[in-house]
Amino acid sequence: MSKAPIGIPPRQSVSAEEFQQATSTRWLMWFFVGLAGILILWWFFFDQVVVTAKSWWARQYLDDMEERLQAEDYGVAARHLNDATRWGPDDPMVLRAAVKFVEKTGTDPRLMLRFLTRLDQLNLLTPEELSKLGCMHVMLPDMVKAREIHDRFKEEDLNKRPALELLAAIQKAEGLHARSFLTQRQALLADPENPDSVLQLALLDAASGDPSLSGPGRDRLWPIARKGGEQAIPAINFLAAHHRLTREEVIDLLALTETLRVEGMPQCDWVLVDAGDVLVHLFRPEVRSFYNLEKLWSENAPLERPPARRAPTAARVAEQGKGA
Repeated sequence: MSKAPIGIPPRQSVSAEEFQQATSTRWLMWFFVGLAGILILWWFFFDQVVVTAKSWWARQYLDDMEERLQAEDYGVAARHLNDATRWGPDDPMVLRAAVKFVEKTGTDPRLMLRFLTRLDQLNLLTPEELSKLGCMHVMLPDMVKAREIHDRFKEEDLNKRPALELLAAIQKAEGLHARSFLTQRQALLADPENPDSVLQLALLDAASGDPSLSGPGRDRLWPIARKGGEQAIPAINFLAAHHRLTREEVIDLLALTETLRVEGMPQCDWVLVDAGDVLVHLFRPEVRSFYNLEKLWSENAPLERPPARRAPTAARVAEQGKGA
């Protein structure tokens, strides 16, 4: 009769019912352990999970808002933005989309101040956004707060465009116009790779009134106008407003806008170019003097209607020249 080896207990048979009961008990124990773990995680991370879910849902509206904003359908864009801010009021992407909406539509600047302030409270402001926040306080005007914001720039950022643009705005609000002009030029020169800086610097120089800057600035606007795109519109608008346009320059401007709607070509006394966002007026000198639109659109324009006169035409001006 064989015996089991010494030190090894004999094998005991387990019935099917006992095995099933042990397995069920083991699974039930793991179920409660898992449930307890989920409850612990839910207790500690519930707020973060909810915020993440809401932010994800809020961002689903931003693509539609951007599309409507580009199409200048501001009503629908505003509805999408309202939905986004309702779900993710503190989401950085939603806040920055709101800032962009205010910039694009020209809405109340206090709205931009509100969104930028929230980004500041979340410690998420970029140098460009910090500069915008300071400029909003300049507009209020709250110069003490604007100065405090400028002092928050790091030393290595003080000679970069955002900090310099804020400083220029502060100087202008304080009546230091010459110093503000030089600071603004320095800001734009500090960002030479940015096409917007190139455009703004050319416009600033061309409008400066300093012959050493205005002439070269105006010359730099022509390549920008010929290049096309969004930046061409302000360049064309500025060039067309010059009071000493030559015949060749008028032809060049008309060529640049040949795909746009143009009125007044038969007599060429007053040519109106509809560039969508901009209306460009091209006058003969005597016609420009007669209508004097600059005075009409100024803040101090007279309310009374001037006496009716016949506008000079090219033929009548020629006849007067012969008579002289």
